Amino acid sequence: MNASKTVQPGIKHAANISLRIGIAGLAGTLLGAMGNMSQFYQSYLQAYIFWSGISIGSLAALMIHHLAGGGWGFVTQRILEASVKTLPLVALLFIPIILGMDKLYHHWLHPEAIHVALIELKSLYLNKNAFIIRTVIYFVIWIGMGTWLCKWSTKQDETGDKTLNRPMRKLSGIGIVIYGLTATAASWDWTMSLEPTWFSSIWGPLFMVGQGLSTFAFSIIVLSKLAKHNPLAKVIKSAHFHDLGNLTFAFVILWTYMTFGQFIIIWSGNLPEEIIWYLDRTPTGWKVVAILLTVFHFLLPFLLLLSRLTKLKAQYLAKIALFVLLIRLVDNFWVIAPTFQDGVNIHLLDFTTPLAIGGLWMFVFLKFLPKHSLIPLHDPRFKVEEDPHD
Repeated sequence: MNASKTVQPGIKHAANISLRIGIAGLAGTLLGAMGNMSQFYQSYLQAYIFWSGISIGSLAALMIHHLAGGGWGFVTQRILEASVKTLPLVALLFIPIILGMDKLYHHWLHPEAIHVALIELKSLYLNKNAFIIRTVIYFVIWIGMGTWLCKWSTKQDETGDKTLNRPMRKLSGIGIVIYGLTATAASWDWTMSLEPTWFSSIWGPLFMVGQGLSTFAFSIIVLSKLAKHNPLAKVIKSAHFHDLGNLTFAFVILWTYMTFGQFIIIWSGNLPEEIIWYLDRTPTGWKVVAILLTVFHFLLPFLLLLSRLTKLKAQYLAKIALFVLLIRLVDNFWVIAPTFQDGVNIHLLDFTTPLAIGGLWMFVFLKFLPKHSLIPLHDPRFKVEEDPHD
């Protein structure tokens, strides 16, 4: 059963707009890349980490939903599944990063040029072939798990087979552990290895928290647009937005706790091989970006999401969620860009690459979204959520 006819024209229109934005962003990106390929790869990596984070984070959120249930999961299930179905596209979009490895990961691709013994010791792990093989393994696992979860969900819609909840729960129980391991390893490969002499044991969890925060913020925005249309309009309640607001609030606090915890432990230890990461991010310009993140990635969302009224109103919560998504882009910029530049240098490509990847990503997402009913049709647990006496 496809999404209702009332919502399909709107989704189709949004998909067409997304494609146009993607094409315009691609044109600007190609123009910028011709003048500065090094900047292109840097900006592309920042944008890729952001958009891939929503796809990978949606897989984790979908598995948490199948394990724990809850109204928030049932009303966002189709959004999460459509995001998961973009993973093959995300895998293809990794190709430019492989092509630009010499620009992005030159510290460990050519350790003999800088004569750092520690990097040479890591050569068994940090080498081009191993990097590519590991990335392929990550995507095979993520796409495989996502495909089976979506397949069983679709089959349950078509057949009404209530027993399909069992394999979805079983796969999710194992899968959430596998996600933790693979996402942590991917965070080491894709971002932490940009500075291969530096290491943080909390980097993987921080990477996953960022994915979760982006996923819930994105889901809130999409859900607020779909909530006026059947069948969601018949079951959606302000309590569902309240739950999603609480989850976003929790991830904002988690991000802050881990970010500050990493900083205070490394700074108090004051070891040369660890403190260098923050020394690269403390010159005047980068210090300003860090202050902006403190205020707008933590303090402002924290204060706004404290209010119960804000979380109960879909239009207010969606605006906060959009703001959170935008500041996530700034966080990626602060994490990645100082590896390649001493001062803050905002380039045109920092704007066009997120538009290029995001436009294409949204187009594919919106093509998948209306393929099925916007709510799970025969999940026995969902009936409990609809019961006002529950």
